This record gives sequence, structure tokens and C-alpha cells, in this order.
Amino acid sequence: MQIVDGVHRLGSDFVGMYVLADGGKLTVIDAATPRSWPAFTRFLAEMGWGLVDVEAVLVTHAHPDHLGIAEELRVEAGCPVKIHPSDVAVATGRDRWRPEWRLPIWRPMVLRTLLQGAVEGVLSTPPVTEISTFADGERLDLPGRPLVIHAPGHTPGSCALLSESRGALFVGDVLATVDIATGAEGPVIPPSFANDDSEQALASLDRLDGIEADVLLPGHGKAWTGTVADALSHARRVGIR
Repeated sequence: MQIVDGVHRLGSDFVGMYVLADGGKLTVIDAATPRSWPAFTRFLAEMGWGLVDVEAVLVTHAHPDHLGIAEELRVEAGCPVKIHPSDVAVATGRDRWRPEWRLPIWRPMVLRTLLQGAVEGVLSTPPVTEISTFADGERLDLPGRPLVIHAPGHTPGSCALLSESRGALFVGDVLATVDIATGAEGPVIPPSFANDDSEQALASLDRLDGIEADVLLPGHGKAWTGTVADALSHARRVGIR
């Protein structure tokens, strides 16, 4: 589905991936789950694009529901996969993610999320065997000219990406617009059990202060078309859960 001109959302209700198009070339932002490949290649064909048009995959953070088809794209499209240096070890499988708390699987929404992730192949997400990095404040020479904004807490390397030409702020899991613990809608940081450091995740919202965008695009939840300032205000009111 096209969100705004040149920005398309793929994936599922569980997690989204985005395609940023500019001049017939594509930047993929996040890579959903391993079972996203057929839908992704079908989307390319429907739009008159091919794997050759994919310039790079930008991964906002090294969780398996965002790394999904990154390795497959790297191999099949011959494109680089990029991530913040702090998340390289997890993305390549040399380290593993260590969240703050054990998962509260007694919560119905959490259990539903875990089951949906399992159905979509999250448990079999392959590591990225060759990866390159981007830096905080770097303007990437890729379709959409995304600007990297490092906002750690969910993971050490968690980032948002701003395409000013498209008026789009891709926030990965810096913010979600649905609470994966309760199902409540509205901008929030992820719940504590999903974060590397929740205090840091909340503090990192400051990195987004002053940014203007027409649409805020999370990994989890619907696009937010209110102001970025309103999204941040709501997330700060809710706080750490």
C-alpha cells in the first residue's frame, strides 16, 4: 500500500517493511519476516520494478522481525545491508539479543504477537553474513536521501530514518503506534520486556524533537499522520510500561 508519494508499506499487521522509491530506484527500510519474500517480489512485479532496482536495505535495528529477508535481498538483489554499528554483532549472529525482562506470555496480546511471529518465520530469521554500517547524522546517498537518527534504548543501535523529500519519518521500534503488550493504539515506546534499556529508549525520544514530517511510519502499528511533536508527547505521557 502506498502511504505517501514514493513510500510503500509491505509486511503484515504484525510488522511492516517500507519501500522508498525515487527515480525508479528503491531503498528498502527494514525487512519484515522470512516469509515476506513472495509478497515482496510480487509487489516489485506489480509496480514494474525488479530486484535490480533495490539499491540497499536499511535495518533500523537488529531484531529478527526487522531482519527477515535482509540476507535474501543481499544475495538475490546484490545490494548492501546497512545497520548502526552497535547492532552489527546481533545482526550477523555473533551475539544475541538480551531484553530487560522475560516475556510475559500470560498476557493475551503478547502471546498472540509471539504466535504470529512464529507463523511468519521469525524464529528462522537468518543472520546477515555481510553487513555495512551507517552513522548517526549521516545523509545516505540512496533513493529518498534518508538521514540517520540514532535513538538507542530498544536496542543499542536502534535508529530512525528521515526522508525529507517524502515527508516521511521511519521510526522502526523507536516508537510504535500500537502497544504490543495490551493492543492499545497510540504512539508509545515498546514495553520494557522488549527493550535493551527502557530508560534510554524514553530519553532517546529527545532525538526526534524538532523533526517535522507528514507521516511517521513505525515497525508496529498504523502510520501516524499527526505531528511528530504530538506523537512524542503521547509517548512521553504513557512512559515506561
